Amino acid sequence: MEIKRIDSTHIELILNRKTVVIGPEGSGVGDVVLHTTIPQSDIPQKDGVFSEPGEYEVQGIMVDGVQTDETRVSYHIAHDGTMIAAVSLKEVDALTDEIAEHLQPSQILCIWLEEGSASDVATLIGKLESTIVVPVSLPFDANELEKAVKMPTEAASQLKISLKDISSEQPKLYILG
Repeated sequence: MEIKRIDSTHIELILNRKTVVIGPEGSGVGDVVLHTTIPQSDIPQKDGVFSEPGEYEVQGIMVDGVQTDETRVSYHIAHDGTMIAAVSLKEVDALTDEIAEHLQPSQILCIWLEEGSASDVATLIGKLESTIVVPVSLPFDANELEKAVKMPTEAASQLKISLKDISSEQPKLYILG
């Protein structure tokens, strides 16, 4: 499995030669495209493109979308035993226990946060208990997060994640460049 940054708000997951693009509205090309913002007007749906809560399956990729506030959707993605939480929040307080339950279990946590601090994200990480944490879009510098979470951190332009990485006891923070 690989994770690549497309731009400042979008990432691409490669799951056994299938691509999943995740980020706010906008264009994205992949087998599955998950928008973390709900369109404010009617937009015709395209195959494999999702921007609303619901359960979806595309080419063996299972997706559970849950609304996190009026304009945002977070996703739980499962494929071949790998589980990923793509969490989009205006603020950390919007993550209720019910929403967290939809996003669990997840070995990989990708975070989009509009407002908040590094300590808020540390709380979010503790609540969702993932082994691999990838901040995608934050309202502060990623170095602040590194200090707040007190976990091993690695900067990379893209991640290649193995089963060993996912099953590690030690959580790790990855900063995508």
